[in-house]
Amino acid sequence: MKTEIKHFCCGPAALFATCALLIGTVLAQADSLVLFPNGDFDHPAGTNAPWVETFGGGTPTYSYPTTGGNPNGYGVIDMTSDTAGWAIWVGGNTTPLPLAPMGMISGNTYNFVQDMISIVDGDGIHPPGVKIESWGPSGKISDSGDMTVTITSTWQTYSFPYTIAAGATGIKVVPLWSSSGKVGYDNIGVMVPPQPLLVSITSPADSATVSTNFVLAATATVSPGTVTNVYFYDGSTLLGNSLSFPYNFAVSGAALGNHALKVVARDSNGNAATSSVVNVTVIGLAPPAPNYPTNNAPKPTAAAIDVISLYNSSSTYTNISPINWYPWGSTASSGDFPISGGQVVKSYLGLGYAGVEVNPSYNPATALDVSAMNTFHVDVWTTANQIAIKLVSTINGAAPEVVYPASGGVITSNHWVSLDIPLSVFTNLVSTLDLSHIDQLLWVDNGDIPGSGVQQGNFYIDNVYFYSNSVAIPPVPYYPTNNSATPTRPPGGVLAMYNSSGTYSNHANIGWYAAWSSVFSMGNYAITGGNTVLSYLGLQYSGVEFYNPNQIDASPYNTLHADIWTTANQIAIKLVSTDNGAAPEVIYPASSGVITSNHWVSLDIPLSAFTSLVPTLDLTNLDQLLWVDNVDIPGSGAQNGNFYIDNVYFYSNTIVQPIIATSFSSGDFNMSFPTQNGLNYSVQFKTNLTDTIWQTLSTLYGNGSSQKVADSVNQRSRFYRLYVY
Repeated sequence: MKTEIKHFCCGPAALFATCALLIGTVLAQADSLVLFPNGDFDHPAGTNAPWVETFGGGTPTYSYPTTGGNPNGYGVIDMTSDTAGWAIWVGGNTTPLPLAPMGMISGNTYNFVQDMISIVDGDGIHPPGVKIESWGPSGKISDSGDMTVTITSTWQTYSFPYTIAAGATGIKVVPLWSSSGKVGYDNIGVMVPPQPLLVSITSPADSATVSTNFVLAATATVSPGTVTNVYFYDGSTLLGNSLSFPYNFAVSGAALGNHALKVVARDSNGNAATSSVVNVTVIGLAPPAPNYPTNNAPKPTAAAIDVISLYNSSSTYTNISPINWYPWGSTASSGDFPISGGQVVKSYLGLGYAGVEVNPSYNPATALDVSAMNTFHVDVWTTANQIAIKLVSTINGAAPEVVYPASGGVITSNHWVSLDIPLSVFTNLVSTLDLSHIDQLLWVDNGDIPGSGVQQGNFYIDNVYFYSNSVAIPPVPYYPTNNSATPTRPPGGVLAMYNSSGTYSNHANIGWYAAWSSVFSMGNYAITGGNTVLSYLGLQYSGVEFYNPNQIDASPYNTLHADIWTTANQIAIKLVSTDNGAAPEVIYPASSGVITSNHWVSLDIPLSAFTSLVPTLDLTNLDQLLWVDNVDIPGSGAQNGNFYIDNVYFYSNTIVQPIIATSFSSGDFNMSFPTQNGLNYSVQFKTNLTDTIWQTLSTLYGNGSSQKVADSVNQRSRFYRLYVY
């Protein structure tokens, strides 16, 4: 992918403000000027609305002549009688000007422009200019500082480059005063790259369930031009329209069932665009969920010969005895709970922690021996969204605690959840745990569990047993015999979590095998004669952890890559930011045909696939990744497969057209522009446009920051372009 930006510059004697600046690309038209509301001060009657006048420490005079501007109306800040104060306008004073209708995107750099004329020269202590502020949903994020210039006594256009802060949704524009001077202002706006009319539904999400009353929201942008109308449809039925941002329509009394929603936008250029269809299901308002189970837990199916049962309400197995289920702990109440019309289960209400004595006498001769088993099973119904479980051998004090935090998404409220925990997860935490001498079991829902999950929930427990499952070490060729492909992307454009080839430096301190994972076994796997990869055998779900201070900032990138070898034909992948609980899951079901068994498959997942599912996902603060192969994935694909994983990294595969800021200093013509990691930037020139060859002035390697190239003009004219590859 290649992009060119061409600049034409006047000779060195010309002022920067009077240089002709021609911007274009080989693929698109020139940038367009988008004026801020009343940026041309041609509001009826010459008023300042919607600009807000603000001043301090003096008595400035504001005026709004209707003629004499550039052209027509303009605004004036007069500080000639005020030697100590300051005076500004604020555009977007109460509600910041939203980015989307102006075609701007947070994180991008734009040239903000305004015409100015010096009516009375100031003292130079504070020249006029502009300040741009980036605002997000929670308030101001950052600003440009005072960007000031020396102006002349004729109307000139001045340009101010500024990068909008990541995460910003709007801006405030603040034209600045000239101390002791009088300045006219006109045509205040921003240069925006061209883009076709685009429209999409932002809420509700595709496949969402909504009530009969809901809000249909959309976004639409175009440059040059303006969005003139947005129409909302249910199938072919027009619901209504919106003439201005934000583009919303309140749906009332929708019929129950499935609905195919779309929006159509029209712009001032006469174009129309239609969004992708969003399918939703309208349901009646459900009654509040009860805080206790109304149905039985699933009946166990494991062969009785392979089970040691502590408790199962269905009598599928014989429970061992004696067991003290409620000896001590921190709960509001505990005891056996009969499900209406169903079985009797164990209950712990307002659970902080509760112990279960599986060997009440603590006699070593009667301790529970589960050393012949490899998995612990329990069915949990809770009003909370987390749990921790301990196994204790008091003979040596070993008490490993397996934690399922809310951020893991494993424990969901108000229905039965089945946990199958490999005993190796406990022994990996505390190797001295004596599986032949188990005396206690603990349920925990308190501050032991990291994160912001629900504590002291109501818990109902059934089907507590140990068993030996049937997953065996797979025969040849059910594991990889060859390496995954060696990555070839430039290291500068990659944030690597793991790559076996050593092509990239891996991010430090990643826990690849979270204790709360549900797998038969997991660990590093050495391919015979090859590299060492990550393995997850009998995978249901497995977590990868990189908590504070090792979080990953993936915001500079747009794609997640992973190479996968599996005996299954499906996978789901989650990215998690636990600071806000966002955990979108991108699913590749068997029906997609993407995951095929017994050879390496490369996945390149746009990060937008995650953020489109959960827009609140904080790409700047990721701290978990999950591999999933269980019932979360729709269809009839192979579950609990063996997975081998390599080359897990983030990268950016899109060249963003850089906006070039130009200036003169000490006889040099300066060109500054933002760069992307892993890309090359070649500044080239011609002395005459008729020359057949572009000559290279300088070639830079992108490092993710702004870089500058200077050319000594020496009383000559040149034509420049920036070649990105």
